[in-house]
Amino acid sequence: GVLFEEIRSGNYDFPSPYWDPVSQEAKDLIMTILVTDPDKRPTAAEVLEHPWMRATTTTELAGFSEQMKKFNARRKFKQGIQGVLAAVRLTGAFVPKKDE
Repeated sequence: GVLFEEIRSGNYDFPSPYWDPVSQEAKDLIMTILVTDPDKRPTAAEVLEHPWMRATTTTELAGFSEQMKKFNARRKFKQGIQGVLAAVRLTGAFVPKKDE
């Protein structure tokens, strides 16, 4: 899509308010990784040495925990429904047929 093409051309930004809680070091790492010239991109080892990757402090993104709880609740609900459907199918498979 359009976003992919923008990134491929090196034309991207960090729009507010979505990126406001993200540190400048994290944004710097992203910009370093998304360099369009493959020869100028860091290696995996270099990425692991980036200050943001080596930081010992953690900052929770605003709303992340709440979104994860919602996601997990939906996932568990879906698994429950799939379990019920499987049980219904199995029950139907073992019901003896009536002789006519």
